[in-house]
Amino acid sequence: MNKIILPVMVLLVSILTHCKSKEDLKTGVVTFLKGEVTLTDQGKKSALKFGEEVKSGNLIETGQGGVVIVSFASGESDAEIQSNSKFLIGTYNETQADLSIETGSVWFRVNQKGKKNFSLTNPTAVAGVRGTKFFTFQIDKDTFGTCHCEGKVHYALLNSDQATDNDRDFMIVVRNGKSITIEPSEFKEIHPGNTGLHAHSEIENSNLGKVRSFSPEDRKRLIDRIESKFAKL
Repeated sequence: MNKIILPVMVLLVSILTHCKSKEDLKTGVVTFLKGEVTLTDQGKKSALKFGEEVKSGNLIETGQGGVVIVSFASGESDAEIQSNSKFLIGTYNETQADLSIETGSVWFRVNQKGKKNFSLTNPTAVAGVRGTKFFTFQIDKDTFGTCHCEGKVHYALLNSDQATDNDRDFMIVVRNGKSITIEPSEFKEIHPGNTGLHAHSEIENSNLGKVRSFSPEDRKRLIDRIESKFAKL
């Protein structure tokens, strides 16, 4: 009897191990797709499809009006990658998530509650997070902003020794190793009558939150405030 059981157990372990290794490749899945979005996997670019799986090493690019939501590790975290963006999944496994946005904007909700080291890098800074929601966006080729919607973020500037642990509700903007902040009270001046604070989505009914209602006039006031603050540094 034992001679029969042992080979069967070895076979079961082999099957389970093989299945787990395949599952490990399934980093995330596309749960929303709009407009032109492409996926580059091992140098091969193709149109991204709704329900398609993505994994470490993949580059997601969106065109004008293109938006994609990726749910990572069965809802452990969600990313709304917005129009005109390049988003790289560097590493995403059980212990580590290293993601980066080269251009554009991404709204992130992280539900992993400290299970892994989670970071999002943009060309100006690295945000290390633990159970939080934040929006990172590009202003120009040298300037990126991050809105801390909730939770805690460790923010380290690239090409600088400046780093902070933030758990307050404000926006940080980084350019050439220097940073400024926009407080909630300032944002209310910039965006008067705003009832949807932290409404950063580009689509209706996003599972991350409300659609953005920022007008061109609001954007101009924000840019003017940012430029004024950098001019004083």
